[in-house]
Amino acid sequence: AQAAGTAQAAGTAQAAGTAQAAGTAQAAGTAQAAEIAPADKAAKAPSASMPKLDASEKITVEMTESALFDFFLYHAYSKFNGFLINILGFAVFILGVYSYVTNRIDGLTCFLFVIFSVLFLGSTPLQLKFKVKKAMREEEVYRTPMEFTFTDLKGITVDQADSSKLYLWKDVARAAVTPKTIAIYVGKDQALIIPKQCFGSKFLIIYQIIARNIAISRPPKIKANSSKSTVKPLTK
Repeated sequence: AQAAGTAQAAGTAQAAGTAQAAGTAQAAGTAQAAEIAPADKAAKAPSASMPKLDASEKITVEMTESALFDFFLYHAYSKFNGFLINILGFAVFILGVYSYVTNRIDGLTCFLFVIFSVLFLGSTPLQLKFKVKKAMREEEVYRTPMEFTFTDLKGITVDQADSSKLYLWKDVARAAVTPKTIAIYVGKDQALIIPKQCFGSKFLIIYQIIARNIAISRPPKIKANSSKSTVKPLTK
């Protein structure tokens, strides 16, 4: 007997800080980011062999200018527009140098090519730097400390001043790790931004809570193969 069928495991995560109820983070800029990817075992539905899901951890989050700038860079360059700007900047630089080496342009023209490439590559970070300074100066949400509570099977509770909001795990779109932050996306351009230093000794514990709950909230999907399963009768 032969059978066909494939199974795809869903459960990619990326994670951290706040954009709405901790600030809406819309931006541009760059920073290599590693996504929080739950292990294959974590992607499966909970079983009797899995640990009891009753963990709850609380941390205090205070936004810093460097952490916010780091996230803005990641958020911008993780989009196609940011990637395209980088490609254009490098392309202008290479074209200028190549044309100069092959005697197609003079030194002054080559210098202009280099200036234009620097403008391409540096414009986005400079714009973001000013945007971050303005946000930290004018946005109360970035200047007021917040309490984040991560609870298994429930979600992330954000308390700030007199307000409180719960983000359910099923509403978490993705989570990402940047050099200085963990960003938990609760919308296309809305994220909870948490500077890494705010986790203290709880970083690994909270990381595991985020990974396993995103995996559980997105169980694997079974996709049938286009070819139908067939069972051939035994013949002599």
